[in-house]
Amino acid sequence: MITPCKTASLLSSDALTSWANGQQVKAMLSKVRGSVTFQGNASAVINSLIELAGVGERYNGTHYIGAIHHNIEKGQWVTTAELGLSPMWSAEHRDIGAPPAAGYLPPVDGLQIGVVTKLNEDPDSNYRIQIKIPTLNSESNLIWARLATWYASAGFGSFFIPEVGDEVIVGCLNQDPGNPIVLGSVYSSKK
Repeated sequence: MITPCKTASLLSSDALTSWANGQQVKAMLSKVRGSVTFQGNASAVINSLIELAGVGERYNGTHYIGAIHHNIEKGQWVTTAELGLSPMWSAEHRDIGAPPAAGYLPPVDGLQIGVVTKLNEDPDSNYRIQIKIPTLNSESNLIWARLATWYASAGFGSFFIPEVGDEVIVGCLNQDPGNPIVLGSVYSSKK
């Protein structure tokens, strides 16, 4: 079963192609599922392939090993290889709602505090501002975020742009880190 991609994020063609390719690989790896048990053997490992022969035309061939179980009991070692993967993504096992960030990326929970680093030069020309998220603790903690305002329309609107160095509150649509929005500015005694 291929899960449709439902997201509020503006995904690039490359990102959608990558998502579709992942769905296709997942579908192929879950096409044949089952288990095969044989005399104990440590060469069968997860995320590898196993060749089956003599089990009928439908099952003869190469299969993906999704899990391995070793059992040593009363001097006998038996290995069971589980073939294929579940057709469901791990985020879908609870049938409550769509996964955060559409299951495309790990979600960003809650609101984040950011610091404005640049007000112009948006590489996508979407009027975004560059912010730094201090809690990311990495060199790549600079992101471009859209700026929320109380009135925005085509060709006109109102805006209050924070200054470089101001602290801002950042949220992500559908908890998707690829679609951050600056929701407002906050006062800080450190500024």
